[in-house]
Amino acid sequence: MASDDINSAELPPKFRKRHFTERVGLPVVQRWTMEKGALVGFLTGMGYTSGEIARRLADGTISSSIRAQWQHWELAIDEVGDSTHRKIFLDLKFHERAKLARQAKKRGLTPQEYLRRISVCAIRDDLYEAIVSDTV
Repeated sequence: MASDDINSAELPPKFRKRHFTERVGLPVVQRWTMEKGALVGFLTGMGYTSGEIARRLADGTISSSIRAQWQHWELAIDEVGDSTHRKIFLDLKFHERAKLARQAKKRGLTPQEYLRRISVCAIRDDLYEAIVSDTV
């Protein structure tokens, strides 16, 4: 009989592959569903901290489990962010993105850094009315 024909459920318990925590007598660790992993990845990309993600999940997942998953995914801490920085995503039309890219390139900046600098100055000096017309 080929090894592919063997169903592990049919094997005696001593021959079945066990999870590490079973071998050392700890409770079995529940694995994340694809949906949960995708949500954690999405929220991580949005700049949420592990604590904020754990609160959003509200399923008993603790922040250290999320940080362990980041480590498993080999994310550097600067890729994950912290509580003082959060990425903000903007909806721009194609022609607006193209113009943004050209203007940023003229100044030797990425489009993200170009917008960040403008935003920081506008917020700091409360320039909303000076920049934005009512027709936007």
